[in-house]
Amino acid sequence: MAGKKSINCQESGCLKCHGGFCGQRVPIFSGLKESDYAKVAGLIVHKDYDKGEMIFREGDLFPYLAIVRTGLIKTFKYTIEGREQILGMFGEGDFVGEINLLSGKPCSANCAAINKTGLCLIPRDSFQALLKQHSDIMFLILEELATRVGRLESLVQQLGTQNADSRLIALLIQLGERYGKDQGENLLVELPLSREGLANYIGVTRETVSRKLNQLKEDGLIELIGNRKVLIKNLVILRERA
Repeated sequence: MAGKKSINCQESGCLKCHGGFCGQRVPIFSGLKESDYAKVAGLIVHKDYDKGEMIFREGDLFPYLAIVRTGLIKTFKYTIEGREQILGMFGEGDFVGEINLLSGKPCSANCAAINKTGLCLIPRDSFQALLKQHSDIMFLILEELATRVGRLESLVQQLGTQNADSRLIALLIQLGERYGKDQGENLLVELPLSREGLANYIGVTRETVSRKLNQLKEDGLIELIGNRKVLIKNLVILRERA
C-alpha cells in the first residue's frame, strides 16, 4: 500500500486530533455512542500521501475504508484516448473504498491525492465486524452511495448533452456550493483543481477551460484571482446559463 507514514490512530492521539476523533466528522459514524468512538479509533491507521500520489489503482484490492482526515482526493478513470476523467472529489470527512470493502472486488477506478492528504484507514475485517454491531452504519453508507450515483448520473448527462460552456458553469456552481465563501453579494471559490484538472472533470481541453473562464470574466459574471480563485459575481445569471 502506498503512503509515507503508517501510524496507529490511538498512538497518534487521534482521540484529540482537530478537537475530536476524526470519525466524529464522518456522517456514517454519527450514530455511534461516545464510548464506541474509542473502539473505532483503535481500528484506525493513519496514512499520509503527497500531492499526486496514488492511493489505489483500478484493479487493485484495497481492503480498507479510507476516511479523508486532511486534504483532498479524487477518483478517476482513463478514457480510450488515455485522458483522465475525474469521477469525484472527496474532502475532510468523506470516505472512499466502501464498495470494494463490502464486496471484496477489485477497485473499479483510480484514486489519488489532489494535494497533501492524510487518510484514516479501517481494515476490511475490522469494518465488517463494526457493521455487525452497528447496522445503522450500513444504511448511512447506502444513503451516501445513492447521493454519489446521482452525481455520476448528472456528470454523464452533462458530458453527453451539454456544451463546454454549460459544463464549466455547472462545475463552477457545484464547486461554489461546496467550497465557496460569501463575500457580500459575491461568492469566492478557491478551486481545488488546476485548469487541467477542471478540464479533466468536464471532458474538454485545458485551453478550452481557460478560454471559457476568460469569456465569463468578460461577460462580468466572474472575476479571476490568480490561477486558483474565482469570484462569482452573479450566481443567478450563472445558473440560468447552465
